[in-house]
Amino acid sequence: MNIQAQDTFKILLALSSLAFTLSSTGCDTDEVLDEDELELSEGEDLRAAPVCEQDAPQATKWRIRNASVQENTGQWVFRELAFCADAACEQPLTGTAIDSGDSASWAPPEYAFDGDTSTLWKTFDTDVAGQSWIGLDFGTPTAVHGLYLKTDNVVYSVDTIYVEYYDAESESWVIADYLGDVPSGSELTYDVHVRERFPSKWRVRNASVQENSGQWVFREIDFCADNDCTEVENGGTAIDSGDSRSWSLPENAFDDDTGTLWKTFDTDVAGQSWLGMDYGDQITEIEGLYLKTDNVVYSVDTIFVEYFDIIDQEWVTSDYLSGVPSGSELTFPVAAREHFPTKWRLRNGAVQANTGQWVFREIDFCADEDCTEVENGGTAIDSGDSRSWSLPENAFDDDTSTLWKTFDTDVVGQSWLGMDYGRIVDVAGVYLKTDNVVYSVDTIDVEYFDVVTQTWELAETLSDVPSGSELTEVVDICN
Repeated sequence: MNIQAQDTFKILLALSSLAFTLSSTGCDTDEVLDEDELELSEGEDLRAAPVCEQDAPQATKWRIRNASVQENTGQWVFRELAFCADAACEQPLTGTAIDSGDSASWAPPEYAFDGDTSTLWKTFDTDVAGQSWIGLDFGTPTAVHGLYLKTDNVVYSVDTIYVEYYDAESESWVIADYLGDVPSGSELTYDVHVRERFPSKWRVRNASVQENSGQWVFREIDFCADNDCTEVENGGTAIDSGDSRSWSLPENAFDDDTGTLWKTFDTDVAGQSWLGMDYGDQITEIEGLYLKTDNVVYSVDTIFVEYFDIIDQEWVTSDYLSGVPSGSELTFPVAAREHFPTKWRLRNGAVQANTGQWVFREIDFCADEDCTEVENGGTAIDSGDSRSWSLPENAFDDDTSTLWKTFDTDVVGQSWLGMDYGRIVDVAGVYLKTDNVVYSVDTIDVEYFDVVTQTWELAETLSDVPSGSELTEVVDICN
């Protein structure tokens, strides 16, 4: 939106006010797609990693809050602002203006929403980050997709802003979006996202040791906005773990010159070495990674892909890459993972009171709920009390004349059978062929080993599991 569009904006504001009045008095309007449906369709994540869905916000109040201090005056001014139903802010929303309570009588919050740039909202509490805010109370649940700002001069502006909604269920404000490098003395429109994360830096970190040399080299690397790495996001500052040399600095990995390199000398400890990009105050989402690795004595085969969350002020693992080859040029899709399962197992949730023994004729871990896509390409593992004639691999051999039997099921949770994949494997279903009643348990925990936290986690509990049966069960990791 430019300055010439100011009159148009005032008209839109007036029209939206009329629409708000009509809807609040019960007048019918043409039926349109529900805001929540719009939000879900636009925000759908089509990547393979299962991301546990959260409900879209049903917020009656929205606000913006200072993420940084106004160091010159401690005051914050807006000539005009609008929360909008659309990203382009052609549909400004109306409600009751609210603020943090330190504005003056001659600069109240409603002046920011009156369509008149000769009036202003000014607050005097911006000497502390996060203390000042201004917003609208809509009275009914409202989705916000756009934000229009007319900022004042540099001594009355802040350059980083939280966009927040009020969650009535938790009775708390929730950060939806983060605006960085907001210019003073400007007229701006922002697309508002309801974010679950706020990445401002990205890095790759060694998940395994470089045993040959303790050194790690990249000839080239790109963080990308798309899976295929056609949209490179290298407009930041190269950063690393601090043990590179003057001739092997992190910026060498992003210079599009394979004659240069980044080398670090601290890869003798897993998780100690890293290389990345700092995007400053700009939220930057990454969906792809391009790597040009060096030879085997300067490479690692497992890598964490991580982002720095500017809100939580901590590094968070987004994805885990395994089997990364040395001396190669390759592109990886980067998933937004919440879980990092590299092993799966079944563990006895009940005692086998008759014999203390547990038998499976066959089991499968599957990529789908119906178990048409079997994920058995790993190493069979168990709790260690099976015999040479009843080993864990017998349960995965597609031969029901063989079996797995363990002798440690006299204690709840002591017996288990599973598969170690050595890579991320997402399981959505499990197939079981149980044995007779004296070798079965009726409660089974389905668990995965998280390679990031290095802990076993419960994914699903199966109850009333029948003996002597063949069955398929759904596994929901988001339970």
